[in-house]
Amino acid sequence: MLYWALMFLVVALIAAIFGFTGIAVAAAEGGSGASVPHPVTYVLSDTFINVLFGSGAILLGFALIALMLSSRGSLPNWLRWVSLVAGVLALTAPFYFASPAVPLWGIVAGVYLLVAPRLRLRGSPPSGASETHMRDGK
Repeated sequence: MLYWALMFLVVALIAAIFGFTGIAVAAAEGGSGASVPHPVTYVLSDTFINVLFGSGAILLGFALIALMLSSRGSLPNWLRWVSLVAGVLALTAPFYFASPAVPLWGIVAGVYLLVAPRLRLRGSPPSGASETHMRDGK
């Protein structure tokens, strides 16, 4: 129940932020009674975009770095290192040049997660497991 209440509050907050900033920008651009200069409107809208989308990308970047640090033995080393690189690049997402890194990581990780169970059914050990663990049944 707490989860749904928090999600409702987050959605309401996002709607309020977009609503209030959208009304201010529309009033300034539309030429109604509000007299906000165009450069100020541009700076505010650019700042709000960085705050809204940049903070999520930074949190996702830290989550990918945490995934790399905590997934030893459960993910292959190459996917762990790709997660680290994507996480570091996601930290720079508010600067826009590294934004495609996270969707590319999502495609690579998704394809791996789809293909890995089929490889394990064929009898090959997981890439992070050692032979000793496989013999001992651990």
